[in-house]
Amino acid sequence: MSKKEIIKQLNKNRAKNISLLGVIENYGIESSLKFKDSYLITVKTDHFWCYPAVEGKNESEIRELKNKDANLIFAHSHYQDFTSKAYIKERIATDCSAGIFINEELAAWSLTHDDGAVGFIHVREDFRENGYAHLILEKLIKSKRENVKDVFLNVEPDNLKAKKLFYSLGFEFDRLISWLKLKEK
Repeated sequence: MSKKEIIKQLNKNRAKNISLLGVIENYGIESSLKFKDSYLITVKTDHFWCYPAVEGKNESEIRELKNKDANLIFAHSHYQDFTSKAYIKERIATDCSAGIFINEELAAWSLTHDDGAVGFIHVREDFRENGYAHLILEKLIKSKRENVKDVFLNVEPDNLKAKKLFYSLGFEFDRLISWLKLKEK
């Protein structure tokens, strides 16, 4: 495979292959081995270096959630005793929401609660440790501001990961709140 063809394939996932693309641009390619969508590329700089690379690309998109996303959101909710699919659908239809889709699969999301608070923040386990929660919240905050809506949230006191995330986005602790769920007889 020619240098030009390899560069074309690596550019399909430029973010992941940026370092290798820079080395190839500066030093060329000594040799390459392709297997399926993976490469081993040898480059000579001050030493011989071998770089692994992939051409496959994760197509990602951040967009508003749709009604059809409610089932998956509910299935991954830790609050199924306190919410419902109908509530999630209503919140998607009524206020701002955001989802990250990787290869058209919903990986992370956030929407608002009935009081307008940012909530339902969740990143599916297979997609964690990629900064998606931060990206989702940035998108949701931007959407709320564009719609001239207050930006606030509620968090459980012992949810330290969420609190760390919220503090990193500039949120500050304001007050303790409580509410009760009433059942009709």
